[in-house]
Amino acid sequence: MANITAADVRNRLRVLTSVEIPDSLLETTPYIPTGDIWLNKVLEKNSKSFTGLTDNDKGLAKAAEIAFVAQRVISSAPTREHVAGPIKIKPIPANDKKEMIDILNKEINDYLYLIDCYIRPYSFKGKALSL
Repeated sequence: MANITAADVRNRLRVLTSVEIPDSLLETTPYIPTGDIWLNKVLEKNSKSFTGLTDNDKGLAKAAEIAFVAQRVISSAPTREHVAGPIKIKPIPANDKKEMIDILNKEINDYLYLIDCYIRPYSFKGKALSL
C-alpha cells in the first residue's frame, strides 16, 4: 500500500515547476513504489517502522517521501525540449534542476531529522556516497 498519492507529488511539484506527470506514470516503479521502499528502508535502518510512528511523525515521513519522489521526477525531466508522439515535454534547464533537487534534498533531511531518522553515508570503492 502506498504511503503517498500521485496528487501529493504533483502538488509539491507545482510549487517548483510547471512539469505535469500523470498518475499512471507516478505509480510506476521509479516513482511512488520506489519512494515507499526508500522510506521503509530509511525507517528500518533507524530501527523504526511506518506503522509504529505517531500521527505527527507519519505526516513528516510522508512529506519526506513526497520530496524524494519529486526529486526523482525532476531528475528525470529532460534539459532540452522533447517530443514523444503527441506529447511535447517541457524541459527544465540543468541549473534549475540542480537547484530544485537541492531544495528537495534539504527538505528530506529536515523532515527525517524531526522524526529522529538519518540517512547514513556509505562508502563505495573509496568514495563517500549518500543514500
